[in-house]
Amino acid sequence: MGKRIIVLALAVLLGLSGLALAETQNIKVSGDIESMVAFRNQFYFTGKNNPNNADRHRYDRGETLWMNIARLRADADLTDNVSATLRLIGEWIWGQEDNDNQYWGGDTYMKRDSETSVDIDLAYVTLKEFLYSPLTLVIGRQELHYGNDMIIGDRDTNAFDNRGTIPGDLSKRKAFDAVRAILDYNPLTVDIVFSKVSSGGWIANWRAWQQYGRDYERIGDWRDADIDLYGVNAKYEFGKWNTVAEAYYWYRRIGPDSNGGWILNEPITQGGGERKADQLHTVGARLSLNPIENLTYQLEAAMQRGRANFVGALADPRQAWALETSLGYNWKDAKWTPSATVLFAYFSGENDTWSPGTNKKYRGWDPMFENQTFGHIANAIFPQSNLQLVGIKGSIKPREDITLGAEFYNYWFVKRFPNGMTALFSDYGGYDNGDNYIMKADRDMGREIDMTLTYDYTEDVQFNLLTGVFIPGGAFADINGRTATEVLGSVKVTF
Repeated sequence: MGKRIIVLALAVLLGLSGLALAETQNIKVSGDIESMVAFRNQFYFTGKNNPNNADRHRYDRGETLWMNIARLRADADLTDNVSATLRLIGEWIWGQEDNDNQYWGGDTYMKRDSETSVDIDLAYVTLKEFLYSPLTLVIGRQELHYGNDMIIGDRDTNAFDNRGTIPGDLSKRKAFDAVRAILDYNPLTVDIVFSKVSSGGWIANWRAWQQYGRDYERIGDWRDADIDLYGVNAKYEFGKWNTVAEAYYWYRRIGPDSNGGWILNEPITQGGGERKADQLHTVGARLSLNPIENLTYQLEAAMQRGRANFVGALADPRQAWALETSLGYNWKDAKWTPSATVLFAYFSGENDTWSPGTNKKYRGWDPMFENQTFGHIANAIFPQSNLQLVGIKGSIKPREDITLGAEFYNYWFVKRFPNGMTALFSDYGGYDNGDNYIMKADRDMGREIDMTLTYDYTEDVQFNLLTGVFIPGGAFADINGRTATEVLGSVKVTF
């Protein structure tokens, strides 16, 4: 599969090159190749012997992963304000070659693409001045980034990719299949978005599940199992203080069949009634300004309402909210050009005692499609919900080609877990058989320190080194009290 796609990509690029002589005004080919090695240890805080979980994941013992990410992009400017963009991506772990029958368990196998396949990362057409001059239309697979990416930025948000590629938090695949209308009334810009995030969801047939595995989307749609996203984002740029204000509304609908409807020809009923779709309304605003030179302040707040639908229960009303604020200063004229930022974030939450259908409201913040990192290890392990944090980060440039950075975060659970409860955090790769944590009745989640070194070898080659330590807090029982560590090194070539 990978070789066929590479041949097709070369044919497309050659075709675009030939087309450039006749119908395009300009064509640009670019890309990047990044090689990484990650040393990750104690990501379940348990060490080699974990009596609570006999099927612990390999990261309890430590793991070394060698990975590659390669991207190739072609941008073609056609006539009449029309342009096209195509980007291919390959993400793989070193030493993993084509294998279309990965072992699933028991007598079953999981069908999936080869680990070294090449996929379509971006594929969209841009139509400027469509119908009338302020309107631009962007159609196809594209990245969507708004504000600080607190709501929209990454389609799968660290989710486990069942094709067996690199860990989700390290992946650069973030694009949405979407239609975006951009209305430019400078200084006001309004984006109207529709995205088909997922079609089909979980396969709704037990035999097919045994044969092909979960989330085998090529089977096709089964009843109402799609995930759709609609949104409007309005941004206004003021002249004074470089102030930017944004307001947005996002509506996400998850079909009732997407979370485990196994029967094809019968209505799904939970608790005596037919299960409803999961509906989430998110309304928020963001403000960014520079009240004095080199000082930047940002504030974003949002609330969520709607209907939460969980497997095994009827819908429950949502009531959640989130807030982020930061203050940063950059000493541009000082030696080593130091910079510092302090920040605070709050995401309302629920713990595992919340019971669908019995509690009145679900107050857990839904991360939606966030694309943020508050601590590299914490980002890989924990979802951005039921979380409160304060952080400070800074950087210096002792040489023009070297940047040193440091970050510190302290975390608390918004709603504590009962003493002795087993909690399940599924951000890290979605390995549900390995991420069980024994909790204590304490809100102290822990703290993390990250250090980074960036070396610009040339304008095109950059080396990066990240080291991180996460120290579990009093919310974790002694069995989950081990310190998690990570070392991530990479070299990236851009062309």
